[in-house]
Amino acid sequence: MIKEDRTYATEEIISGQEFLSGGGEMAILIRNKDWSQTSFGDIKYWPSSLKTMVSVCLNVRFPALILWGPQMNIIYNDAYAGIIGSKHPSVLGEPAREAWSDTWDRLSTVIESVYKEGKATLFENQLRLLNRNGLVEEGYFTFSQTPIYVESGKIGGVFTVVNETSRIIINDRRQRTLNELVKEIGACETNDEIYTRALKVLGKNNLDIPFSIIYKIDSEGTTATSVGSVGISLPFKSISVQIDLYSNSITAKNLLKCVEAGELVRINDLKMQYGDLPSGAWHISPNEGLNVPICHVGRKIPYAILSVGINPHLRFDSKFNLYFQSIRILIENAIANLVSVEQEKLITEARILAEKQLNNLFIQAPFGIAVLKGPNLIAELVNDAMLAILGRTSKDEVLNKPIFEAIPEGTGQGFEQIFNEVYQTGKRFRSEEAPVKLLRNGKEEIIYVKYIFEALRDEAGVIIGMMSIAHDITDLVQARKKLEDNEEYLKIAIDTAELGTYSWESPQTELVFSDRTAQIYGYEGSKNLTQAHLQKSVHPKDLKVLEDAYEKSKKDGNLQYECRLIWPDGSLHWISVRSKVFFTDQKAPIKLYGTAMDITGQMRFAENLKNLVESRTRSLEEKNEEIKRSEERYQKITEEVEDYAIILLSPEGIILNWNKGAEKIKGYTEPEIVGQHFSIFYTLEDRRNKLPEKLIKEAEQEGRSIYEGPRVKKNGYIYWGSTVITALHNENKEIIGFSKITRDLTERKESEDKLKQYTTELEFQNKELEQFAYVASHDLQEPLRIIRMYSQLLEKTIKNKEGLELYFQKIQNSANRMQELIKSVLNYSRLTSMDDEFIKIDLNSILEDVKSDFEVLINDKQAIIKSDHLPQINGVPLQIHQLFSNLISNSLKFSNEKPLIQVKFKIIPKNEMQYLPFLNKQNQYVLLQFIDNGIGFEQEYAERIFDVFQRLHEKQVYDGTGVGLALCKKIVTNHHGFIEAISSPGDGSTFNVYLPLNNIQI
Repeated sequence: MIKEDRTYATEEIISGQEFLSGGGEMAILIRNKDWSQTSFGDIKYWPSSLKTMVSVCLNVRFPALILWGPQMNIIYNDAYAGIIGSKHPSVLGEPAREAWSDTWDRLSTVIESVYKEGKATLFENQLRLLNRNGLVEEGYFTFSQTPIYVESGKIGGVFTVVNETSRIIINDRRQRTLNELVKEIGACETNDEIYTRALKVLGKNNLDIPFSIIYKIDSEGTTATSVGSVGISLPFKSISVQIDLYSNSITAKNLLKCVEAGELVRINDLKMQYGDLPSGAWHISPNEGLNVPICHVGRKIPYAILSVGINPHLRFDSKFNLYFQSIRILIENAIANLVSVEQEKLITEARILAEKQLNNLFIQAPFGIAVLKGPNLIAELVNDAMLAILGRTSKDEVLNKPIFEAIPEGTGQGFEQIFNEVYQTGKRFRSEEAPVKLLRNGKEEIIYVKYIFEALRDEAGVIIGMMSIAHDITDLVQARKKLEDNEEYLKIAIDTAELGTYSWESPQTELVFSDRTAQIYGYEGSKNLTQAHLQKSVHPKDLKVLEDAYEKSKKDGNLQYECRLIWPDGSLHWISVRSKVFFTDQKAPIKLYGTAMDITGQMRFAENLKNLVESRTRSLEEKNEEIKRSEERYQKITEEVEDYAIILLSPEGIILNWNKGAEKIKGYTEPEIVGQHFSIFYTLEDRRNKLPEKLIKEAEQEGRSIYEGPRVKKNGYIYWGSTVITALHNENKEIIGFSKITRDLTERKESEDKLKQYTTELEFQNKELEQFAYVASHDLQEPLRIIRMYSQLLEKTIKNKEGLELYFQKIQNSANRMQELIKSVLNYSRLTSMDDEFIKIDLNSILEDVKSDFEVLINDKQAIIKSDHLPQINGVPLQIHQLFSNLISNSLKFSNEKPLIQVKFKIIPKNEMQYLPFLNKQNQYVLLQFIDNGIGFEQEYAERIFDVFQRLHEKQVYDGTGVGLALCKKIVTNHHGFIEAISSPGDGSTFNVYLPLNNIQI
């Protein structure tokens, strides 16, 4: 629509931005936005009508917005920014479909009828979910839409004024529930009937209460039994029909709190406790719940508990709390009416409690209530809401005083006569909207009040006073007045747009017209125009246009046409007319009103533009032919290239062509892939992260985007590709598409990854070598030191035979120990290289071989070895045998009683992988467990024991070299697995060995 208005703009282009003056924050945002990149176009080319309406919108102190053009693009004021919530200011200038996505399907028909047909509408009490202070909140709004006409006489947009009615709608909804609850449970004969009917009523308000359950509580307060539910079917998850209140279930604990407290108990984390629950009328599960005790005087334990889910789109404030307190009181009162004569004393106590609660309800009511007694109208009772209306802060200012003594400014406003009539006649007096002058907060104010005065009678029917119920509707009245002001603003807008207005009504023949109308028809200053003058001005060749337009108006009442005028001075002008005609049943006109606009400048501009377009079209046709020949050459070149995938994309990323290189690299044929979105080549993770869209965006903004990463072929194979996406522009710098060139770099990537892997392994082996050299220098020298020491002692005791045997034995032991150390070191060093070939191994056979190796030790220690049926794996037989041997030997060695050794096996489920961060999430693993009842060790040493030469016990107590578990770790690492130890002193040890599943055969 904006582009069309630029076409018909006057020759004087308004380039200033004075119309944004005084527009608050939104004026700043509009001024700073680059509109040339939107459908509005450059702001200096905006039509005068749009600028005028934007000025009106920004300076209105009521929420207002403009929906412009066919896509209903949005401009709004500061007051509306609070309504649109978290979408502000991102939706400025964007289509209304994005701002109102949740209600657009319902609103679009009405709004588009305003735009297309020019019918003003009022759309009342529409639900909107708004993000207010971190909560997506339920809200209701009334929208008034009026068409905006541009200079061409067409409708350019819609002007919308918004009024929030959330408080009225929600309060009315809750009051309906309370009224229906009173009606439904008032005549029940049993408690169960009360509960059932109460649930039926609560179920109708599934906006505030998504689900409800009523539990009866036994007289001991130990068991809760459901008598019914609405919005949820029991059992549901951990919410069962019958509940032991002293069990460990979360539902039992929540109910028990309510039983013990005897008060409302709020539950703030329903989703954490139960997960998703039924959501009622909403699309999300409630996160807050409430347990409401149904009590009765004389019984310590509640009769029942009402468990409810709470509206997820409203905050639980004092009004919400009062609502549930009211439900509680009404149910308790209904139960109280069923108490038998034998319980008369209990009934009396219950009535006292109920009256107290009703009094609290009266005091906390959201509308003002006052009770005036006697002919002097002494204020006997007044609630907080009435005090707020009267502008008083303390009840002492009003109670026990004649009303006009307490509120002296109320005199002289007609209330004396009203009160006297109600008191004398007993007739109710009601006012829907009355201005009242009151002294509030130290200054005189006029507020608007809706009130009722009702006579109060004693048991004999004698009038003893009156009750006043009042509701402050000042906000609503002011809102209405603002709407009236907006109508005045629209009148100003019409004048600003230089529209002429006129009207005619039968049986009068006089034409009522504005000065601008006379000026448009060439009769400036005339006060006596008639329809004959207007018709006479029409160019003779355009009379048929009027006749056709008039005949068409008989169908829908819309009289619209454009024609030429011949002024009295003979000059030629153009006019656009928009009128509404009303006809009798016989199609005789009885009423007409409308507007006229001088479009002479636009029409002249259009003629010049037409000539320019025709010339430009011929030039473009010649260039198109040249481009076509160039494209044919480009197509032949790209089709023959096989090492690169060269693809042409539309601005939206749709594949438009396909060459041999693309088919070779990606596997698709041209018929299979053309028309698909290019994101099909990306992994699922990249698509979830919107990588294709980001690359297109980068190319659009920077001219090109370059990226290397994994790509997916037709057969699902992942390859490594290098991609360059380049934006293609026309001569107006507009993006017309993208070229995408991809090269398969899988071989290079694999070479680089292998090099990184070799480098990492080399660094790891160097670190191990440093550690090994440090420890070996100590442990290997220790036996040599002992041999040297006893050799020196031999020299001194050469003649002592017993000493010689002892020292020779010591030397022999040290030599044996050194031999064992050297053997262990050699075994460990051999594992550094993984030249051995992986073959299939039966672990059951390995275990039997190890048991045979340790047969003597097993029998000597009376050890028992139990095992699951173990799988077959692909591995190095010698290393796996060494792994089993070292772990079994460890369990036999470090034991003080009959050893019990268990070897277990299981496959790790995928849902447990998240708890095992040391494993590669891309693989699946098998777990081998070696469990013993040995001496155990402190868990803090669980990592240290896998280091070379690390011992936790003196070798005089438990022999060993300190290399066995280091060998186990090296073997598991060689098999791409992981080993860990879990233990505590005296409770045995568990060694967990994780091996990749692709090495396993079950």
